[in-house]
Parts: sequence; C-alpha cells; structure tokens
Amino acid sequence: MPLPTALRRVLWMSSTFLIVSTYMGIFVNLYIWQKHASIAEVCWYNIVMFAAWGVGFTLGASSVTRYATRLPMRLSAFSGMAAFMLLLTLHIPNDYLWIAMVAVPAGLFGGFYYAGQNLTITRLGQGEEFSAFYFYQNLVNQVIGLVNPIVSALLIHWFGYTSSFVLMFLLVCVMFGISFTVPKITYQTAVKTEGSFYHHIRWREVFPTPSLRVMHAGLFVGGVFFQFQAALALFLTFSVTGNKVFIGVLSMGYTLACVVGLRIYQRVHVDKKLWMNIGVAMTVVGFLLAIFPNYTTRIVSNFFTTVGMFYFGSVWNGQQYAMFSALTPMHSARLFTWRENTFNVARIAVYGALFPLHQLTGIPFYTILAVMIVSSVFVPYLQTKSLSLALAARQRQIQAGLTEHIHQT
Repeated sequence: MPLPTALRRVLWMSSTFLIVSTYMGIFVNLYIWQKHASIAEVCWYNIVMFAAWGVGFTLGASSVTRYATRLPMRLSAFSGMAAFMLLLTLHIPNDYLWIAMVAVPAGLFGGFYYAGQNLTITRLGQGEEFSAFYFYQNLVNQVIGLVNPIVSALLIHWFGYTSSFVLMFLLVCVMFGISFTVPKITYQTAVKTEGSFYHHIRWREVFPTPSLRVMHAGLFVGGVFFQFQAALALFLTFSVTGNKVFIGVLSMGYTLACVVGLRIYQRVHVDKKLWMNIGVAMTVVGFLLAIFPNYTTRIVSNFFTTVGMFYFGSVWNGQQYAMFSALTPMHSARLFTWRENTFNVARIAVYGALFPLHQLTGIPFYTILAVMIVSSVFVPYLQTKSLSLALAARQRQIQAGLTEHIHQT
C-alpha cells in the first residue's frame, strides 16, 4: 500500500540518516584503526560514542514533552555536522582525547535521531500503515547497505577521507532541511494525563509487571550479544585487510547475504521461535569459527554471524515492539529510554571487555567468546519467558472480565 505523506517524509529522513550512520559505523572506525591498528583505540571511540548516545536519546525523548519530535532530529543534524567538522579540522597530539572529541558528537547524532524517529513513528503508524512503513524502510535499508559501503570506499580510495567527510557533512545538512518537513508530533497532551517525562521514570514504574522485568533482563543480555557480534565483525574485517575497497565489498557481501536470508525468511513459513533458534545457532557457529586466525575462516565467520543475527534480531525486536504497542504514549517514551540506555550499558560493557586485547587470539579472547556463547542461550530463554508471562497476564485479565460480566448479568 502507498505510504501517507507524513510517513513518507519520515522515511526520507530515515534514509538520509542511514547513509551517514552506515558510513560512520564502517569508515570512521577504519579511519581510527588505520593509524595504529589498535583494538583499544577503536573500543575507546565506541565507549565514548555510546555513552554520548545514551545522553542524546534521554535528552531527546524528554524534549518531546515540550517540543515537537522535530527538535531531537535537528539536534541530531547539528551533532553530525559537529562530528564531521572535527574530523576535518581537529588535529591534536593526544590520540585518545582526539578520539573522544569526535566520538561525543557522533554519539549524540545517533541518540538524538533515534529518540525523534521512534517517538514519531509510534504516534503516526496505525495498522497497515505501520507495516507498510517498515516494509519500505527495510527495502531502503537493503539498498543503502548494498550500495553505500562500496561507493564510500571508492570515494575514499580515489579522493581521500577529506572528500568523504565533506560529502557526509553536506548530507547531514540535507537531514537538517528534511527535518522541517517531518510532521509535528508532541507528547504535551500525554503529560497532562500521565505526568512529566521524569515523574515516573524509576525502574519499578517503567517495568511494573513480571513480563516487563524479565524483558529488561533480556535487553541487557541481548544488547551484549548483539554488540559483540557487531564488534567482532568489525575487527575481523579490519584484521583481514586494510584495503578500503575490499572492506566495502565485504560489507556489501554481508548485506547481500542478509537480503538472501530475508527472502528465505519470507518464503519459509515456520514458527518464529524456530527462526530465532536458527539465528542463535548460526551466530554461535560464527563465534566458534573466529577462533581460527585464517583470513578465509574469518570472512566465513562474519557471514554466519551477520545472517544469524539478522534472523535472531528480526524476531527478537518484532516481539518486543508488539509488547510496547499496547502501552500508553508516555509509558512507551520512558520504556524506549530505558531500553536504549540498557543497550548502551551493554555496548559499553562489550567494548570495555575488548579494550585490553591486542589481538583476537589467546585466553582472554577465548574467555570472552565463551561468555558470549553462554549468553546466546539466555537471550531467547528470557524473551520466551517474558512473552509467556505477558500472555498469562492477559488471560487472567480476560478471565476476570468474563467473571465480572457474569456476576453483573
């Protein structure tokens, strides 16, 4: 079905953001890596970035109780401009200070944006429109995932990093312009009925039911699982080659594998729990392959973990968003904030564990791998437990309603 104008504008904003964020995720990390081939420096960048991401998301989510969701999107654009201006102009001898100064606006760029987008979509999307938006967004994501890495790599190869930084700066300016067309969505009405954003932000108030509390535990374990796969794929790719074009081709190949995986997922109709387990199994196989320092094996490892995490994440995230849709607007805003910050703590924990490593071999690395494999068992278990508790609670509510109706009649 065609998208309404409001959602189409959000899709344009999302597409522009994704081009820039995909570039950042690969080539800003590579830019840092190529100086000293240091795992610690890349980890430091991501630790600071995700800390700033959490701050940006929290401030962005709280701002929509007073202003439209356009505001965090514009703050995201300003942060992106600052990040690329620093990459273009900042030169200081202290590498860790330089990395931190770039990482802060890069993190705010992502945090502000997702606060604005998530809280816009939850108010705009209804029924088939909601499904249609995610269908088109997924389609755009696939195209960008295939084209962006190789185009960016060729641009850097032919003209250097500076030209790519300038291009990304201009794209962020386009983001800022598009933000004026995004629908004005506010949560001011929700404040009148549910209180201010921070009024009921405590853990017990945001996660009042057993199902939500179990889900929160699963969010942390799942965040660790997801981020370790992303970090491992990044480091394995960088350890295989420093050639930017080859890295772009590999990234395109990983995305193409996910596209093929999506087609299989759509055609083979089996229980979603089975798809989740298939995803976990493929990811674990990929983790085990990472033990072998052979270049070919490491590339195969990345294909397994990327496709496996795609299957797992598709089911895992979909089930959680279905639970969130039943909540009130302000409760969902607070829950999204807790969710994002829980993810960020998990992400920082992963990079903190990898920070002391000098190479992806040895007892410390194998110990981390073992912990990740154990976590792969707990993530689907906690998700299934949360869903079963939610289902049981709904059944009790229905039974109580029927009993009350019988007594009244």
